Amino acid sequence: MKKILYGLFLFFLIIVQVSAADKALLKVNTEGNGQIVVVSEKEEIVFNEEYPFQSAFENTEDGHIFKIGAKGTEDWEFVKWTLNGEDYSTDPIITIEIKGDMDFIAVFEPQEKTDVLITPEENKSLDKDSMFLDLGIGIIVLLVAMIGIVLSRRLI
Repeated sequence: MKKILYGLFLFFLIIVQVSAADKALLKVNTEGNGQIVVVSEKEEIVFNEEYPFQSAFENTEDGHIFKIGAKGTEDWEFVKWTLNGEDYSTDPIITIEIKGDMDFIAVFEPQEKTDVLITPEENKSLDKDSMFLDLGIGIIVLLVAMIGIVLSRRLI
């Protein structure tokens, strides 16, 4: 009886170890201001603007395929993915195959502010025709005012 129980114990111990060997943990986090999405390979990436995810954990097995996506928030941009501390990809959406525990980080940086110079061609209010029209209206208003002053002095 002891040999049977011992044999069953060893059998279950071996099964647990074999099944645990294929298990893997996928961790996806953010660095900076952005959001991430983790889906199976057949699903589409859809970002949740109302409730953005900044971390995700998946208990999975080796060989499973996932898509992960990253998107910066306002004034932040996606820069790269790192895998276990090493640079991995600069594409915001990537497809990965699980090979043991994997720790991805989506890195975001603030967007650089640039001064914008508006040229007359880009701004309709600086159009030549409208400038001459504004100038013409200004001259007419000035002439009417001067005539009004001259006439008012003659009447006094």
